[in-house]
Amino acid sequence: MASMFSPIQYVFIAAIVLYLLDSIWEVGSIFNPNRFSKRLADYFILTGLAIHCAFLITLSSQSGTLPISTLFESSTFYLSLIVLLSVILKFLYRLQSLTPFVMPIVTGFSIAAVTLVKNDLALTADLKTFWLFAHIIPIFLGYASFTVSFIFS
Repeated sequence: MASMFSPIQYVFIAAIVLYLLDSIWEVGSIFNPNRFSKRLADYFILTGLAIHCAFLITLSSQSGTLPISTLFESSTFYLSLIVLLSVILKFLYRLQSLTPFVMPIVTGFSIAAVTLVKNDLALTADLKTFWLFAHIIPIFLGYASFTVSFIFS
């Protein structure tokens, strides 16, 4: 029986598992702070983000372009920016109440992104220029910022 995923996509699934554990610990720390440690939740989110970034770097090096060429790559890139912004806001501004709301949503969308693995909606060669990436990265960063601010408000 052939596997649906390539070996590199199992790395993304490992990040999803860590995001799921973080979601459980973040929400659990609201209701039962003695049982669910915020420090362990921080380890889950930081390790998940590191694995997610390693996945994106590997994916980018394999394809030779930024990981926004297919719908699956775009969604995983977008989700990584949401997690990165959440982590920055959590540790820079001490917003401990942000990630219990962000991470369950990111986990759900990450699981949904796995269904897009076999999606073949790729960019044409004409669109794989530097200027596309110079515009797309700030756009994705802006979308991620709006998403985090929407969840936080």
